[in-house]
Amino acid sequence: MGVAFLGQVTKSDVEAALKVLNFAIYHKELTDMEEREHEREREAERENRAQRRRTNRNTAGDDNQATTNADGDGPDVDAMDVDEPAEQPTTGISTERTEAFNSAFLQCMRYQQSITIDDLEKAVNTGAAIYSRPEIMTLLQKLQDDNRVMIADDGKVHLV
Repeated sequence: MGVAFLGQVTKSDVEAALKVLNFAIYHKELTDMEEREHEREREAERENRAQRRRTNRNTAGDDNQATTNADGDGPDVDAMDVDEPAEQPTTGISTERTEAFNSAFLQCMRYQQSITIDDLEKAVNTGAAIYSRPEIMTLLQKLQDDNRVMIADDGKVHLV
């Protein structure tokens, strides 16, 4: 007895199947794929910004000649012309602490879809790293900005 194939397999079909398999085998959600996808999106955005800056400089250069610096040996470089570093923390919290929090958060949310911020604070502070309430809120806001959680007005955090 076979299964009839009725259409194309899309990327989202494959990702859904991988999530189901990963959960069945390891009892955890597949987040590495999502993290790689987010990193690709961030890299594409950085490239777009750099391209826009180059385009803006070229457009401005068409209107007037490049000026030389005070020494007369090259063009002046505006502070805005410098590209951003590849990995610039937006939260002010180290990458290591952010990753440790995300890991503890996902472990805490393994079998539930929502949690109060008070309970989350207790759960993530059972390990070696201790997070203040402002750090937790900053990290949760980053997760919300990435559309991974929703912070409700009633003090609960819901997985998206």
